[in-house]
Amino acid sequence: MAQSRDGLAVPKGLKGAEVVQQRLDQMGEMAPYGSKAVLVADRLMRDGDVESLEGQRYAFKRQKDGAITITDRQTKAPLFQMDRNGAIQASEAALSPQNRQNFNGMFDKLAAVQPVKVAAAVKNVSSLEIGER
Repeated sequence: MAQSRDGLAVPKGLKGAEVVQQRLDQMGEMAPYGSKAVLVADRLMRDGDVESLEGQRYAFKRQKDGAITITDRQTKAPLFQMDRNGAIQASEAALSPQNRQNFNGMFDKLAAVQPVKVAAAVKNVSSLEIGER
């Protein structure tokens, strides 16, 4: 197995969000910070079949190699960046209690809905926005 920049093993054949999902499944709350945020972004863009998406508070963008960036639309600051191997970097702003609450809420909400409903919800991303603006 290869290693990503964060020093965690990358199983052969898995890419980006798949690696993050596997780590979250195996490690639970001990998974690298930002795992839930990256999976929210991946699922919203995948189910909506888009490369970028803007909500009220966050903007999500996927590069052709699978890398994902999540930006705060108000401050224009990048919050999370995941490379194509699943290594996640979180900015200092990403560590705020509000951002943590927002992404945990979005992750829980997406995990609770049926896949068909998620694709419809992507059309109205503001319905997935949790917390204060």
